[in-house]
Parts: sequence; C-alpha cells; structure tokens
Amino acid sequence: MKTILFVCTGNVCRSPMAEALMDDLSDDYPSIKGRVCAASAGTMACEDARISAHAEEALSRLGIDFSRHRSRQLTSEIAKEADLILTMEAHHLDELEAICPEAYEKAHTLKGYAMGVEGFPGDCEYDIQDPFRKPLEVYIEAAEQIKACIIKLLERLEKSLQN
Repeated sequence: MKTILFVCTGNVCRSPMAEALMDDLSDDYPSIKGRVCAASAGTMACEDARISAHAEEALSRLGIDFSRHRSRQLTSEIAKEADLILTMEAHHLDELEAICPEAYEKAHTLKGYAMGVEGFPGDCEYDIQDPFRKPLEVYIEAAEQIKACIIKLLERLEKSLQN
C-alpha cells in the first residue's frame, strides 16, 4: 500500500483536510481504493492538538467527520515511510528538506503536483494559503481548493496504476 503524506505547518487545518478528503474521495476510484492511504503531519505542529473548529466545520459541510484527528509533528521517520509527500506551500518543501533531506526527492506541493508541476514550483502560484485564525469562509475556500487538487491527484494516480 502506498502512503501519501500531506504536510502543512500546524497539522490542524490544511493537511488534515487533505487527508480527510483523500480518504473520502478515494472511495470513488475503485483502482485506488485499498491501495493508497493518506496521512498528514505539520512542520511546526503541537503534538496531539485537535483539528481547528473551522476546518472541522468546512469538512462537515462536505459530509466528512474528521473529529478524530490529532496533530503530529513531521519527523524524519514519518517522511521516510511516505511514498509521496505533498505540501500545502513551497516553503514546506524547504522545511521538509531540513527535517529529512532523503525525502526531498519524493516531495512536491499538492497544487503543483495535481497540475503536473513536480518538485519545487518556484513561486507561490502553487500554494494553498493558510486559513488559520481566519473566518470560516476562508476555510471553506481552502477545503474546496484542496478538494479540487485531490480529485486531480486521484485521476493522476489512477492513470499511473493502470500503466
């Protein structure tokens, strides 16, 4: 089974939303279901924190309950175990490289990878902006943006598994 690791800063907003959306949406892709699992971590996470209330609400509006999530700090071990690492912003790639240089070659921004841009994208065009401490509408917008990227990611994975 392949592990896709989603990474953001605190592991209480974007990366857990990506993990939850990946788990939920992969059910719609029979060739992927049971072959790929999602995980998440943060580059500066406070261990065991709950998902933010607005992130939980944004997921709830998409029909997903992810209240069980607890944050975790990205470690070298977690990064090494992942088959693919997708970050929310380009600067997370730099932080990943500092934490686990060996994992850098399998890391990309989520938005960039979904659009076929691999590795360091070079600018913030492929970032999913941090909604932390912003109004609920910003979280909903981030969740929708992540969902669109996850759908493209699943389509890409489905094609690669068929070849």
